[in-house]
Amino acid sequence: MAMEQQGNKAVNTRSSRLIRMLTALYESLRPLVNTLDNLCAENTGVLMSFEQRFTGDKVELTRKFFQMLSAGFVVEELPIELLPENYRCPDIHIFAIGRKTSENAEKTTQS
Repeated sequence: MAMEQQGNKAVNTRSSRLIRMLTALYESLRPLVNTLDNLCAENTGVLMSFEQRFTGDKVELTRKFFQMLSAGFVVEELPIELLPENYRCPDIHIFAIGRKTSENAEKTTQS
């Protein structure tokens, strides 16, 4: 992996990359968001599979995670119809995530 030290964090120096991510949310949300922040260059794409859970504090953790993520990233849920029928489940969501830029930040504030 091409990493470069900038200040107190390592930054991905590759020009492009696709990260596939499966997530289960627990208490440590900030380290997860920080890891994505460190790995993603401006043109890095992330595909995240996320299982929605409704038990315990999972609803609040999910809200916090997406709030933290949206501070530096554009997050778009992909339509379930893009998945083959045998992989569709109402609790599983697929998200496309990319770093906010001056171009796409305007689009997200208008939505």
